[in-house]
Amino acid sequence: MSQLHREFVRAVSDVVEAFTYYAHREKLRLIGKEDALEQTNRQTLAGEVAEASGALFAGDICNTNVYESGNEEAARQARAMFEEQVGWAVETGVDFVIGETFGYAEEALIGLEVLLSR
Repeated sequence: MSQLHREFVRAVSDVVEAFTYYAHREKLRLIGKEDALEQTNRQTLAGEVAEASGALFAGDICNTNVYESGNEEAARQARAMFEEQVGWAVETGVDFVIGETFGYAEEALIGLEVLLSR
């Protein structure tokens, strides 16, 4: 996997991104890999390549598959997933976190609130 990160740097990317897109509790539960949740989010290969190359190190969050507009319980679950992922990203030493592919602006704003609170 670190070879792929090095290829991004070789292609003149200033950012090495940890491959944590969809690495949230709900998606990994759906595919029977919830036991790999923390390990996936704490991956350090991207960070090691970023440090060695002088690039920035980025984490990633995305839509949670549980959020429904107007559903407070779904919003609470989405927030908990973001807090978990962002917490691990921060502990791993990311320079910033990318948020992408949100179907609901409200869900993206929950993710942003979590990011700003860290």
